[in-house]
Amino acid sequence: MFVVERVARGHSYLYLVESVRVGKSVRQRIIKPLGCKDVLAASGELDRLVASIARHAERSIILSDIDAGRIAAHRIGAPLLFGRLWDRLGIGEVLNHLLKGRQFGVAVERAVFVATLLRLFVSGSDRSCVDWMQSYAETRDDRLMDLFFH
Repeated sequence: MFVVERVARGHSYLYLVESVRVGKSVRQRIIKPLGCKDVLAASGELDRLVASIARHAERSIILSDIDAGRIAAHRIGAPLLFGRLWDRLGIGEVLNHLLKGRQFGVAVERAVFVATLLRLFVSGSDRSCVDWMQSYAETRDDRLMDLFFH
């Protein structure tokens, strides 16, 4: 079953249909006319119908819970993968050695790491770094998160 949109006399109408085999061909059979698309959307009936159907689909339930803020999803791929590469190459150690003796109030090595990730994965301004980092669970150094989120 699926919903199709058909235009008649300048108005869009929605129908719940199913595909049925008639001989050697497949036809669409209307199960229920849902009504004028504009009226359904304006009254909120279309959203209620979608929400009612979505309650029965696991993927939709999870996506709607994420949108509603009931559950949180964090991406970890880039910081995890490149964090290990960063450590294996010793980049953090080199930066910390070069910065030794300087008294910065933030973890400069972590800030350079995040800026490097931003350049690798996102084209655009460094100012978007805060928004971009909020979508990742980069928790190796809480001071870095304080730098970006407070």
